[in-house]
Amino acid sequence: MWRNAKNHIAVTWLCMLGLIVLQGCNIGHLDLHFAETIYKGQLLVEYDWSKSEKDEYIPDSMIVWAVRPVFYEKTASVWASLPAKGEDRLYGRSIAPDSPNFRAPYNNGTGRDSLFLIPGEWIVSSYSFSEASVEVVRDYINNQAEARDLLIYKKNVFEKLPERYYYWYERNPYSIWTKAGPRQALFLGRDTIVVDHVARPDSLYKATITPEFVEQIVTVNFEAELLDSDIQVDSIVCAMSGVITNMDLNTMGLDVSKTYSAIFHTDLTHTEDGYIRATGQLFTPGIVRSASSSMLQGPGLLSVCVFVSYDAENGERKYRRLDGTANLYHPLTETPSVLYDENDVVRQTTPELDLTIRSRMQISRDRLSCAHDAITPWEDATEFEAELN
Repeated sequence: MWRNAKNHIAVTWLCMLGLIVLQGCNIGHLDLHFAETIYKGQLLVEYDWSKSEKDEYIPDSMIVWAVRPVFYEKTASVWASLPAKGEDRLYGRSIAPDSPNFRAPYNNGTGRDSLFLIPGEWIVSSYSFSEASVEVVRDYINNQAEARDLLIYKKNVFEKLPERYYYWYERNPYSIWTKAGPRQALFLGRDTIVVDHVARPDSLYKATITPEFVEQIVTVNFEAELLDSDIQVDSIVCAMSGVITNMDLNTMGLDVSKTYSAIFHTDLTHTEDGYIRATGQLFTPGIVRSASSSMLQGPGLLSVCVFVSYDAENGERKYRRLDGTANLYHPLTETPSVLYDENDVVRQTTPELDLTIRSRMQISRDRLSCAHDAITPWEDATEFEAELN
């Protein structure tokens, strides 16, 4: 009998508790659909280009990647660097992930998306767009398992030089080509934003990015002496080998497993001593030195095409191209472009590097040379008569 009474009391209490819960729901008019409510805010990116010296240096597009460190969620997109005509804001195009949580495509033919971030603190970073980096950043975003994966900026590389360099005589075919100028390659900037836990898709969360140029500015200088007084140097075009193309944007470490060659032009001036001074610039993550001062192939070599003109005996104006190479082992040893740090990571040594070749180039009608005791000798590579129009 006592057992039946206890059971009756327990049932009574359960019934009362159920009524209280139901009554509470009715009083609050609660409509619980948690699974249908996804809070997210729309990302707005603004660029402050005040640290860019000239508008011509600003890249056409930028890659934006955002990381939420707490749960290591990532998203990436391509953004315009300046507003399109008639628009007051920038728009992006999703790279990854392919998820409605992070993007909603426009259907008006503009080729852009609405891009979203879910609640939390986000580190938003941006760097110059390159076609070679799109697949890298897509793999980086889709790799959710590795918390310390690399995000690599890759400069574009190509097998052949543009047609304008049809005259180039390749005597250092250890690698293919990349671009090292003008100064519009790698800009990088970051910001941190917090998306509210009740963010709505029509709420804008602004990341203000101030991109800074992070490639090394390499200035190459050398002097030339005319051995034949009747010749004129019209121009000097150079190619530097050992140019690094890949940089980890999270650590700023450089990949030196493979390097490339880059062509650049020089400005010619006359010194007070009557010599010609050639000055050119490269914009690159860094330059790798040759393994030996005697090597004439591989990284760390400067190849030149010197265009000269003179009057032949018959009075006709002749135009020739002279070819030569200098191994910059000693200049790159005295003032290295890159070095290993204490963790065996290759890093830039300085934002700006001056590479001065102290050995004076000697120019005659048919060849290049230098003094016999030159520390950095110029090796003539002119193999045939080349008359230019």
